[in-house]
Amino acid sequence: MNAILDTSVLLGPGALDRVTGDTAISVITLGELHFGVARARDSQRRAERTLLLGTVESLFDPLPVTPVIARIWGQLCGAAVERGLRPRRGTADLLIAATARAHRARLYTCDRDLAPLADLLELEVVEPHSSPGQGG
Repeated sequence: MNAILDTSVLLGPGALDRVTGDTAISVITLGELHFGVARARDSQRRAERTLLLGTVESLFDPLPVTPVIARIWGQLCGAAVERGLRPRRGTADLLIAATARAHRARLYTCDRDLAPLADLLELEVVEPHSSPGQGG
């Protein structure tokens, strides 16, 4: 695989239709999607989120968090603190970023919170709901 998709890239209408290439997700993304289902405020949102979760589960074999990823996550958290960020607020994002770094893959995200760590990651911030590789 040459790219890891952050949860933010998978959200929105037709997002999965735009995913191309040799991509993967972290098991953390599944956790975030399950949380999205659990916190849905109404049955329509819950149904939409459950459908997305099922589709993602059928398309991807998520990458687990390994000891190497845990080490890299700790390093990224340390760098985040040094740069004035609050890593505990972005734990899931940093674990996904660590997964990308461990696999030497580009991380596609819509979340600009990781931009201060771009020198430590192969990072591409895409516009919400645009195709990976075609954002800004």
